[in-house]
Amino acid sequence: MREPLTIVHTHASLRAGPQPWPGAEDTVRRLRSGGLAVVLSSNTLTCPGTVVRRILDYLSGLSGLFDHLFVFDELGVAKPHPRFFQTVAQAVQADPGQILHVGDDRRTDVRGALAAGWQAVWLDRTGSRHPHSAGPTPVVQIADLPDLLTLLPHHPTSTTPPAPRRDTADHRPARHPTGGHARRAAAGGPAANTTTAAVPTDPPRPAATTRQPAAGDRHRPAATARTVRGGTAAVRLGRTISLEGVWGAGKTTVAGLLADELTRQGFDTRVLHYGPRSGVIAALSDFLEREPLRGRHGAGGYAQPHHPSIDVLLRLCREAAHQRCYHAAAQAHDVVIIDHGMYGKLAYCLTVLAEQYPLTPAPALLERLHACTRLWWLRPDLAVHLDVPWPLARERAIARGRGGGNPAATERLLFLPGLDDSYRQVLAAHHERVRRIAVGFRSSAEVAAETAEHAYRLLRVPTREGTADE
Repeated sequence: MREPLTIVHTHASLRAGPQPWPGAEDTVRRLRSGGLAVVLSSNTLTCPGTVVRRILDYLSGLSGLFDHLFVFDELGVAKPHPRFFQTVAQAVQADPGQILHVGDDRRTDVRGALAAGWQAVWLDRTGSRHPHSAGPTPVVQIADLPDLLTLLPHHPTSTTPPAPRRDTADHRPARHPTGGHARRAAAGGPAANTTTAAVPTDPPRPAATTRQPAAGDRHRPAATARTVRGGTAAVRLGRTISLEGVWGAGKTTVAGLLADELTRQGFDTRVLHYGPRSGVIAALSDFLEREPLRGRHGAGGYAQPHHPSIDVLLRLCREAAHQRCYHAAAQAHDVVIIDHGMYGKLAYCLTVLAEQYPLTPAPALLERLHACTRLWWLRPDLAVHLDVPWPLARERAIARGRGGGNPAATERLLFLPGLDDSYRQVLAAHHERVRRIAVGFRSSAEVAAETAEHAYRLLRVPTREGTADE
């Protein structure tokens, strides 16, 4: 359970959102404008690389500014281990002496980089004269990240470099980081607990591109896929469509029909229920299904007062693992259809918390859920709400014999009204992505046809009216 718990704990602890240091974004942009490639490396030991990327996406000004991102949990080693620096140098295809590393930790950043043959600048915002783990090697210190630009004489925005500060016992002047034949430079960490390195681009970097449509994909436009930067390469993401609705709304049936239609239109389409489960996640899912903390007999409810919070935490842990499956599928397919309602998980948690804290307004509870999940939650490109009144949805679930547990149970009858209300609040909070379809007594084929019309607009396929929404 360590992996999903780590993800949920990380986002809960960062719910206020990290903020970049003043001048960080401008400095990185200036370095890039001068033809330098900028790399971010991080020793965030309890923060997975996927979370670091979400943080950068959350800080919209920094998203896409880095050519590569290297994180401890993906490399398996942390700074100052030599293999960390060797891996970075190999990825950027640069000689060690051509790389300048900027970091705020004297031991892991400065000494680690120098030991690897790199150049180094110590970002010392505290003005420390006796830093921890100080060594005999003289290094250039800067007090703030924009000061880095003054140390790069060949940079178009640089000025005359100031006299370098000295911090060794014998007060020998530190060697200028751009001395000799070094052609590459570095920038400091813009987000919490991160450092960056930068290298120039000779030759210029090729622009990231999406996969071109195949010859038979007559309806598939080049804009169908999104290209995002992550890890050491540009990652192509297909479109995600989530079908939303309470138990018995017909999501699985409509998802299958929609997938068939999009496949006929030439899209590589995959329907996901939850994605593959293995190891701890499989055991957790088995526990939640076979021995749910919330009773499914009689009036239901929880046996212990602390069980609701644990139930919410465990389900968020499971969903965090599931969303990694969704992201992987989006890299491999044009369209991924989530047939069980991604926002439905938030609706379930909101319903449980509303029961536990009846005096707290639902919007405040929903905001707490968003604070814990916003950095890792995969927001679907389109959420189609199959709107079925909950009494009718319950009758349909009973007739089909499906719907999670016994749909005819008294517990379901008591829980559904609250779930329906929570679901509508969650969808209203994400209204820009949601399209509502009134299901009523309509057939699944008719509902699927209307769902396909919304999908066509997302994918820019000509609709019945002859045009696609831009």
